[in-house]
Amino acid sequence: MTISHLADMMEVYLHNKKYAESTILTYRYTWNQLIRFSKLEGVNEYSFEYGLRFAKLHYGIDFSKVEPPFTNRQNHVYKALKSLDEYRQNLPISTYRKQEKKSLPEQYKAVTEAYIANYSKNVKPCSAEDAEYTLRKFTEYLCDCKVTRLDGITPTIICNFAATMKEYVATTRNSWLSRIRDFLKFAYENEYTVHNLSVFVPKARYTPPAKIPSVYTKGEIEKMLSMVDRANPVGKRDYAILKLAACLGIRSGDIAALKFENLDWDKNIICFGQEKTGNPQTLPLLNDVGESIIDYLKNGRPQSDLSFIFLKHWAPYTNLTSEALYPIMRKYRTLAKLPTEEPRKSGLHALRFSLASSMLADETPLPVISEILGHQNTKTTRIYTNIDIVGLRKCALEVPLPITIGGANQ
Repeated sequence: MTISHLADMMEVYLHNKKYAESTILTYRYTWNQLIRFSKLEGVNEYSFEYGLRFAKLHYGIDFSKVEPPFTNRQNHVYKALKSLDEYRQNLPISTYRKQEKKSLPEQYKAVTEAYIANYSKNVKPCSAEDAEYTLRKFTEYLCDCKVTRLDGITPTIICNFAATMKEYVATTRNSWLSRIRDFLKFAYENEYTVHNLSVFVPKARYTPPAKIPSVYTKGEIEKMLSMVDRANPVGKRDYAILKLAACLGIRSGDIAALKFENLDWDKNIICFGQEKTGNPQTLPLLNDVGESIIDYLKNGRPQSDLSFIFLKHWAPYTNLTSEALYPIMRKYRTLAKLPTEEPRKSGLHALRFSLASSMLADETPLPVISEILGHQNTKTTRIYTNIDIVGLRKCALEVPLPITIGGANQ
């Protein structure tokens, strides 16, 4: 069994065992790197010893010298390589399985489920899951404190719970306290409590640091696009994805979710609901973008009845996830040998920032940029002004020359 075939069989196994798509994706990424590495060395058959050699030469991880506990990256690489060997030898697979979600404490189940049901109406499923996790931790803490009803909560209990989060990063602490405050306010407004306990929740003093987004010049983007092998199916797919991100600024999640129904060829527009905000978005289907999609659909896309435009190119031919799109730009950035110094990022979102940067340089008004990027107002778009270096230079003040008084510089 070749390494490529072994990886395909292992992926089918993980799908059959109902592993999370994100887990399968991370394993598959390592296997693809291994396949390319083995082809360069002319190796077809797999062994765990060869996998360790690959890890040392490709990732710089020498597992003979690394002792557990591994870092997240080391753990991922090790298990991806180990699972292939276990499958090859028909041994039990020791890959990571996510633990089953714990149930909410019975005393607080009704009010928490009511809150989550209401909160879920306007957010993505992952956000609702995060909120449920936060409230489960909070209500479990209440049970540990022998508090069996919400009206038994005191300011001291809430402050003590906040103190348990002192090791968390500021963003997490702020998010948890905000969620608990909103939960207790909901409980009061819906008569689950007699008093408005939300006033007891301390407000974290946190101001997110200003970030300068990663951008690429038009020349760099063109160089990346020129690295795509458009003669093969995967290259045709990757090229269309990169064009959607670079020319229209579409987020990776929205690109992955695109379906045939989102393309209106008669009007030359692309219409979709934004995954992040839920708001509808309509953009012009530029000629070069449309041509790249047509080329992929006619000459590259695997045969499938799925309505999703972009598919995986290994069996089973399911639709891509947003996580699967991250390595695409990274791959072609590496081939183009573009500078990779931190904090320059290589996700598709950098192409979205780059489009905004280009429009700012062309003195496009902020409301127009907001409309193209799908922002509800220009406040969100103003973060992109951080990358308008030329514009910022116009605001710079000259440094005054020192004044000499009595032979001394003042």
